[in-house]
Amino acid sequence: MLQCAQISATSTSSLNPLSAPVLSLLIPCFNNRDGLLRILGPITLLGRDERSLLEVIISDDSYEPLLTICDVQYYTRLLQSFKYIHNQKRLGAVHNWNYLLEMSNGKYTWLCHHDEYMYNGHLAISYIITFLSRGTADIIILPLAKSYCFGPLLIMQPHTPPAFIMHRMLAYPSAIFTCNPIGPPSALILRRLSSFAFDSNLTWYVDVEYYSRVVSQESTNITLMPAICQIISDQNFDGTITSSLRHIMKRVKKHEVDYLRQKVAISTHKSHTWYFIGLRVFLILLRTARSRLFLYRNTSTNG
Repeated sequence: MLQCAQISATSTSSLNPLSAPVLSLLIPCFNNRDGLLRILGPITLLGRDERSLLEVIISDDSYEPLLTICDVQYYTRLLQSFKYIHNQKRLGAVHNWNYLLEMSNGKYTWLCHHDEYMYNGHLAISYIITFLSRGTADIIILPLAKSYCFGPLLIMQPHTPPAFIMHRMLAYPSAIFTCNPIGPPSALILRRLSSFAFDSNLTWYVDVEYYSRVVSQESTNITLMPAICQIISDQNFDGTITSSLRHIMKRVKKHEVDYLRQKVAISTHKSHTWYFIGLRVFLILLRTARSRLFLYRNTSTNG
């Protein structure tokens, strides 16, 4: 792709108010151009009709813009709805997520982090768009695997439990705090719910607290997507929430647990505490047993 001067201001395509997109792909990013292009690459391989159903919004918290003027012009021509914002003042992870959700116009929202991507590229995105066009689900969960690179070796560890376990756990929202069967927010697509936002008072438990509220709604139809829609979470990127909290993790967890006890009844199912702990141990063992070892190869950014 041609390299131009770095973009220093908000750039958007003109949006068509008469045709709301089916899916808003929302990408919060920070100092990871390769990860951003790895997400955008498969979109370029979609057909015109599929691209017309997709909205892409990028909120860039990086010190310097990750996309050039040429990059923005290219994606603006390609997509009917494309918006790139380089934040002059950093928002921080959770505020950035909520900022993207507020800007989205799609019937469904998909918050995809820069360190996660679709394993099957444009085939997966095409499948997802076709499925969402039917409008039959409220919550869509994508199968997720975590990847760890050790020199020439790549370990792929499935995170998502089998469907019968997942449905069992989601029936008890408090279990999500113990086991988090979903994983990061990138593994979740939601029918647009304007009242739902991430709690900016949380950092470590921000995703599971959000999931517990979402699945607690009475009128939710949950769909687990097939293996073709698998998403990969790259565990080797340093700029994650986990890495930023590593040195203060214990203190942060204690503070947030105290906050959550005031906000929600996370201990409602005390009789199930040992069951959930045992289930967590079982899931860890299951994920370990299902892990696979590969020779490392770079993942293409073009799908």
